[in-house]
Amino acid sequence: MRLQSSVTLDAILHTANDPQVGENAVILIVGPNQTYQYTICRPIGLTDLDADEWTIMMTNHVSPTLARSGDPNKAKVDRQRSILRTELAVGIGLLSKKEVDDKVQIYYPKGVELRSSILAVADSQRKMKVSQLKAELKALPKVGSDDQRQKLSSEIQRFSDLIPFLKEQDQIDERALRKWWNSPAVEQEISEKFPYTHRTLTGPFGDRDQVKLIGVKGKPLADVVGAIAKSLGKGTIGGLSATKTPPTGNTLLKEEVKPATVASALKVLKETVSPKGKK
Repeated sequence: MRLQSSVTLDAILHTANDPQVGENAVILIVGPNQTYQYTICRPIGLTDLDADEWTIMMTNHVSPTLARSGDPNKAKVDRQRSILRTELAVGIGLLSKKEVDDKVQIYYPKGVELRSSILAVADSQRKMKVSQLKAELKALPKVGSDDQRQKLSSEIQRFSDLIPFLKEQDQIDERALRKWWNSPAVEQEISEKFPYTHRTLTGPFGDRDQVKLIGVKGKPLADVVGAIAKSLGKGTIGGLSATKTPPTGNTLLKEEVKPATVASALKVLKETVSPKGKK
């Protein structure tokens, strides 16, 4: 892009909804001596940030960060958590176990059949029922069948869980087990014993924590963009205010400003992305 003069600041805003990144905005700042491009998006992968935070990073760091978003230790930790969860349930009598040929077999408290076998049969029956209901739903005429369509949709939703396909006592045992497993105290004990320690880092060498934007937690993207625009010393970027919904596409703002304003604007973004101690 050709600058009109050495004191022109070009701010280009592009918003999108990427399948991997989600809702995001890209801001391209073209100053007299250097160009900066940043992406504003939700935290990527596993971080210590809340899901409704907004992060900002160099745009060319997004793809490498996505590539590091998976937890290489997750399968191992999940297995450890599953074993501990089962052991705790056995310890308070919500499950029972037997060892056969050095293999641990898990049952409901008074069960004679393996819990895993019972669940497998129930889940197979559930899938068959859901397939049948979906076929009936698809076969309905488009006009005059709203009540039946709603009824079938409700049934499909109800059968998203296998519990209705268990025997009465097994249902009671399974519900009690799940309720206890999902209790805050049990979840805390398990997560503390086997935590997910992997964190998705960013930066050119994948060694930086993802940086959150301050003061925009829980706010829509339009407000975030408005806050960035304000930090650049403007009320809007390309006519986009904090209360408007960002358009999809590019918006260009060319404005004659003093060199000090350009330097200040770029300094604000640099310090936002690279706080002290993170160079």
